[in-house]
Amino acid sequence: MNSGFACFIRFAVSLLLLNSFVAHAAVGTPSISAPTRSTSGSYSVSWSAGSGDKPTRYELIGEGVSGTLYSGSATYSRRGPLADGTYYYRVRACNASGCSGYSSVDSTRVILPKPPGTPSISAPTSSSTGSYSVSWSAGSGEKPTSYQLIGEGVSGTLYSGSSTYSRRGPLPDGTYYYRVKACNSAGCSGYSSVDSTRVTLPKPPGTPTISAPTLSTTGSYTVSWQAGSGATPTRYEVAGENISGHFYTGTATSSARGPLPMATYYYKVRACNAAGCSGYSAVDSTRVAFPKPGVPSIVNTPGSTNNGYFTLNWQAGSGETPTRFEVAGEYISGDFYSGPATSSYRGPLADGSYYYKVRACSAGGCSDYSSPVHQVVVKNTPKKPQPPQAVLNGTTINLSWQQEAHADNYKVEVKFNDRDWQAADIGDSATLLSHAFTDMNPGTRLFRIVACNGTLCSTPSSESNRIKIFEIPGIPSIADTPTITHDGYFTLNWQPGTGGDAATRYEVAGEYISGNFYSGLETSSRRGPLADGSYYYKVRACNEGGCSEYSSPVTQVKVLHSPGVPAAPLAELDGSNLRLSWQQVDHADNYKVEVKFNDRDWQLVEIGSSAADLSNPTMSHLFTDVNPGTRLFRVTACNGALCSLPSPESNRTKIDEQGNNIEKVVTELLGTPVVSGGN
Repeated sequence: MNSGFACFIRFAVSLLLLNSFVAHAAVGTPSISAPTRSTSGSYSVSWSAGSGDKPTRYELIGEGVSGTLYSGSATYSRRGPLADGTYYYRVRACNASGCSGYSSVDSTRVILPKPPGTPSISAPTSSSTGSYSVSWSAGSGEKPTSYQLIGEGVSGTLYSGSSTYSRRGPLPDGTYYYRVKACNSAGCSGYSSVDSTRVTLPKPPGTPTISAPTLSTTGSYTVSWQAGSGATPTRYEVAGENISGHFYTGTATSSARGPLPMATYYYKVRACNAAGCSGYSAVDSTRVAFPKPGVPSIVNTPGSTNNGYFTLNWQAGSGETPTRFEVAGEYISGDFYSGPATSSYRGPLADGSYYYKVRACSAGGCSDYSSPVHQVVVKNTPKKPQPPQAVLNGTTINLSWQQEAHADNYKVEVKFNDRDWQAADIGDSATLLSHAFTDMNPGTRLFRIVACNGTLCSTPSSESNRIKIFEIPGIPSIADTPTITHDGYFTLNWQPGTGGDAATRYEVAGEYISGNFYSGLETSSRRGPLADGSYYYKVRACNEGGCSEYSSPVTQVKVLHSPGVPAAPLAELDGSNLRLSWQQVDHADNYKVEVKFNDRDWQLVEIGSSAADLSNPTMSHLFTDVNPGTRLFRVTACNGALCSLPSPESNRTKIDEQGNNIEKVVTELLGTPVVSGGN
């Protein structure tokens, strides 16, 4: 580096150092602020930096104090407490380069508060109650914030507060002295001059005397009293009669008492005024005693009743008039009636004996009960029972009925076949509620019940439901019925028997049928179709009572059908023999054969056993050694005495003299057994 450049560098550094010095020295003068007035002597003085470089501390001077009051970086300083006066302040700012000049002066006026002036006091000259007010007013100077009252011979303060008066009392007789001082934050004034009050309290009256009658027979009387010596009473307070507190308070000197019940009553009185009350007087008493009524008697009352109701009557005895009667009895605890009436309607009562007695009462007490006791026997007549219920079981009638109040036995009446009512014997069932009548004869019956209690009985109940035991009908008979029929149909008729109740059905047996083939109310039955044979019938009549015997003897009906007309027979020649065959006919048990020979009249031909041989469906008869001639045949079917119409004629046969068959009419026959025979 050359010497010229080095010189330049040194110059520049010097200039910089010079500038730095100049800058640090330029701290501005601060401005100061102090409160104009302070009533406490404690306050803050504050300041703010002036223009220029930033201070690192401040220095405060003033208050007449040499040297610095404050030195530091803060921008305020707490001052005080200071006494009354005016205090001046200046401040300067400093840093490493130095300090500024001092600021202008600011000041604070300290005016501290002063104690109040001495107050004046006022107390009433006298008091007759012992309660009054002591008052005061502030003196000149500072305003008080509180007052302190002393006096009345009491150590310490009687009152402390902002009020300008104090209520005193109640205080006893005496003279009471008072002083007061005023205070504020600066302190207290001296005490005021002394003022006083003379308390003169009134005195209570002397103890009064009381007077009550010794005896009262009415319960109404007057208690009186009079004042004692001493102060005049303004009221009297009277106690007694077991009443809590005072039963009378007032200015009167007597009190009417009653009406009161029998007892002994005690009384005392005291006199009072504004000063108080005297002691109580000596006790006086009154005894209330009333005469008792005479013993009453029970009159005009029945000795018995049969319905549980009656009126119990009584009348007062001699002597004091009763105010009430008390009646006892009926097994009721205590008195069942208490009141002024002279009768009581009783009931309903159950059966039994009831005893009654009565006594009379008034304010004087109660008499003895009437004697002897009065007895009333209650025997209730049972009420009309409900209708009984009858149930039929075969020939037994079970009769039942409901229990009736007051009944201990029952009677049963029966109306048989709508005749008159008659008593029915029910034996031990009389005390029960049902009875069974067994083995009853046929007929209708109605029942009714009578409820009894000893000799007292109710009216009969309404009648029961009707019960009818039926008599078995008479044995019917079969009549107007044919004994034989030829077509398998007929009507079986029967008619009722005599005696017994009407049948409600008929039962008919027969025809080899198990049991009854008919049961009903009809009196006929159409029968058929029936096969040939003999049929036997019997009938019986039935109703709710049972069934009669069957009719006897049994009725027989024979079924014999008329045979039908046979088909035309067939005649066949074999040489001089001729076989006649025909078809068997239903319901036929024999046959007849007729022949018309050479166109003459029809004649019966004897065919012997062939007439009744039914072992083959096709019947036949062999005529042997038949004479020459023409023949026609016809057959009649028979059944006993019944025969059919003749059949159509057979084929014509003709036998010549040589015995040859000239003509043959073929007739179709049903298979029938062949019976041979001669002609």
